[in-house]
Amino acid sequence: MRTREPTDQNYIAANDDQRSAKEKAIEDWLPISSSRHAKWWYSAFHNVTAMVGAGVLSLPYAMSELGCSHVLEGLQEDVQYGYKPKTTAGTVFNFFSALGDVAFAYAGHNVVLEIQATIPSTPERPSKGPMWRGVIIAYIVVALCYFPVALIGYQIYAMPVFDMIETVLVKNLHFKPSTKLRFITRNIYVAFTMFVGITFPFFGSLLGFFGGLALAPTSYFLPCIMWLAIKKPKRFGLSWFTNWICIILGVILMIISPIGGLRQIIIQAKDFKFYS
Repeated sequence: MRTREPTDQNYIAANDDQRSAKEKAIEDWLPISSSRHAKWWYSAFHNVTAMVGAGVLSLPYAMSELGCSHVLEGLQEDVQYGYKPKTTAGTVFNFFSALGDVAFAYAGHNVVLEIQATIPSTPERPSKGPMWRGVIIAYIVVALCYFPVALIGYQIYAMPVFDMIETVLVKNLHFKPSTKLRFITRNIYVAFTMFVGITFPFFGSLLGFFGGLALAPTSYFLPCIMWLAIKKPKRFGLSWFTNWICIILGVILMIISPIGGLRQIIIQAKDFKFYS
């Protein structure tokens, strides 16, 4: 028995080393938001890379469109860029639907909690410190990129869905991490979303409908309700007032946005054509 103990220990150690090497290879391949060895600045990568990618792709297109419009149309006189409402009711309900679009676009901040979960946290060094620094840097960089882009009408989303799909494929379905897997997965996802977008001609109205109905509660007032229930701040204090204002605005958004989006779908239904 004494002679087998070192052998058993060596066998266990070899297995541990082999398993550690395999896990390290998977960790190195996974996106940074799914890695357990994430650093504090990783929380900024989603926003920064998405903005840089959008800028690289959109700037040549925008400049080419600008040049073509100048060459083909020339300088136009008396151009009106303002909103041209047809009816007062249409203006009001379109405004409601637009609020749902905004709610849909900005609901992605929920992924911040998932990113923070990837940062190592101990009682001595909690993750909220590094996460807070990463968020500040992320917002500064995004603001520098976002505001100029927003002026010319572009809006982009981050990439948490890619990370989620790749993590499930590798960790749950045990696909081998590779560049080919990432290339195929992301292209299939983009092709699927493009297919959905061109199939349903009322996709824009659906954003307003679901933005208010589904994303407004989960992003704007349910977190505030849970925070008030857990933390129980002082009544009529600054935190108490701030959260209740968010709750009231979120409930109003949840009510009026689906109404505007649904009205647009109903009015435009007679003219809808698939793949138009």
